[in-house]
This record gives sequence, structure tokens and C-alpha cells, in this order.
Amino acid sequence: NLPPNYEMKKLLDFRALHSSEQDEVHCEMCESGGRMAGCCEDCNFFLCKNCITVHGKTPALKDHCVKLHINTETEYCPQHTDQRMTFYCQPCTKLVCRDCTIAEHRPGKKHNPQEVRKVAQEYKNKLQTLVGKTKDVAEALKKTSN
Repeated sequence: NLPPNYEMKKLLDFRALHSSEQDEVHCEMCESGGRMAGCCEDCNFFLCKNCITVHGKTPALKDHCVKLHINTETEYCPQHTDQRMTFYCQPCTKLVCRDCTIAEHRPGKKHNPQEVRKVAQEYKNKLQTLVGKTKDVAEALKKTSN
């Protein structure tokens, strides 16, 4: 038996969702039937808002990489529910709120929170450079194959 390919499972789940009449994915961690607000890349589960909060507060799970679903209304911090997540901690690869930058993600050796807008622009610039390079390589490959 081969181990399950969780990335493939997620892709198939999303494909099934889009090809069905079902209009939302539900939490796979609890039995509440809550709408999926994100997924844990370590547990490979779709999570509702409550389970995302639990993930952040459970010592054994707090370092898991939880990706928030883009189209959800969970732009608020699961730990500081009145705070929007406007910072990105690059070493942790996590979105955090202002309060998190003071408490858990204080700038130092292990953390470097930056404003999301600044980081997003940096990544956009890097991606544009990479796309340009791949276009150059693709053109070079076309020339050598002719």
C-alpha cells in the first residue's frame, strides 16, 4: 500500500466540489458541519473557523501551517478576533495581526513580521522576474528544437 497523496486528495476534493451542485466544503476535523475556512497542511484537513482557532491555541498543533481559504471572511486573527491580519511573518510563513507581532511574532531571530502589502509587492516582483526568465528559456528551447 502506498501512503495517501494528500495534495492529490485536496485537488480531487476541490474538483468534486466544482463539478457538483454542492456549494461549499465542510470541516473535516469536527462534526459541526461548519464551512471550510482554511486547511492545515500538516494534518491535511479542511478546517472551519473554530478548528483554525483551536489549531492556533493547542500546543501540539500551534506550529502547523494553516492556510486560510482566500474567499472566506476569515481575514481576522483567530486568536485576536477583533484584529485583522495585516502582517506576514516571513520565517513562519503565517499571516498575523498587530497583536501577534507584539506577543508571539515579535521581531527578532525567529520572527520578522512585515506589512502584507510590502511583502505582496516583493513577491509579485519576484514572480514577474521568474515568469520573464521562463519565457526566455521557453523561447530558447523552441529555437533549439527547430
